[in-house]
Amino acid sequence: MSNLTVQRLGGAGGALVRGFAESDVEIDGLSEQVLEYLAEHDLLIFQPVDGGLSDEAMFRLARRLGPLTSAHPSIRFPETDDISHHLLPIDSQYSKADAWHTDGTFGDYVPLYALLRADIIPTYGGETAWAFTRNAYETASVEFRALADELTAIHNNDVTKIEPPADGDPALIARYEMFLANRLEAEHPVVAVDPLSGRRTLLLGAFAKSLNGFDEEDSRSLIGLLQRRITANERTIRWRWSAGEFALWNNRTTQHYGVNDYADQHRRMTRFSVAGEPPVGVDGRSSRLIRGNSSGYHTTQLTRTA
Repeated sequence: MSNLTVQRLGGAGGALVRGFAESDVEIDGLSEQVLEYLAEHDLLIFQPVDGGLSDEAMFRLARRLGPLTSAHPSIRFPETDDISHHLLPIDSQYSKADAWHTDGTFGDYVPLYALLRADIIPTYGGETAWAFTRNAYETASVEFRALADELTAIHNNDVTKIEPPADGDPALIARYEMFLANRLEAEHPVVAVDPLSGRRTLLLGAFAKSLNGFDEEDSRSLIGLLQRRITANERTIRWRWSAGEFALWNNRTTQHYGVNDYADQHRRMTRFSVAGEPPVGVDGRSSRLIRGNSSGYHTTQLTRTA
């Protein structure tokens, strides 16, 4: 770990980490050091010295940061603790995450961190962009923050853009069909307290569909206002991947976007997510599940059903 260098990538957040080797995964104090960097920068992009981490090394690194989720909250997996239960392939042949979002906000147990490795990269395009929601809140006016502090939002996974191909991998097709069939809905504070830093952050994104106490038109307008602040250019960075690079981000203080500008080329990533308790608002109230069943997504002691 002594050979790591950390270089800031943007004014609102993000840092590039060089010098990381697969063997570093076993070093004592690794998780504490990495989380210290993450508390400062919200996003870390690693350029490993030995070409990238294996699935096994990624799995071990993710587990050192906390208990892992299953691969996806909408998909049921066998009760096992091997890699297959936790690893999510993100494959452009099945879906493209081309909307600003925070992972898993349609459930109450929103993941704390995400670890994403670039496996197959198109010859052009295919970048990932991140927006820094903690910075968006902290740089807002007192009046803006006071309004946001009082809001709660309804998030759900009602999406229509995912249509897995009929001639694809049957196991992956089954997963996506399960995703489409398992509808989840949760209520979250719009301003949540980040467990890592203890600071306030905005919790919204594409899964946020309405605000409590507002009609549909006003909800759309207010969510749009908040989202425009979050995704303003000065609060984002955009990363052009090389195969083997991986990113670790604080899922509670960022949104991300897979840029869909690579036509029909193949893009494949691998992701693990670290579990967390439901977000907590500034008034101390926790998020709650309204519809669906996310049991099996987190460790047994973290799961519940609406």
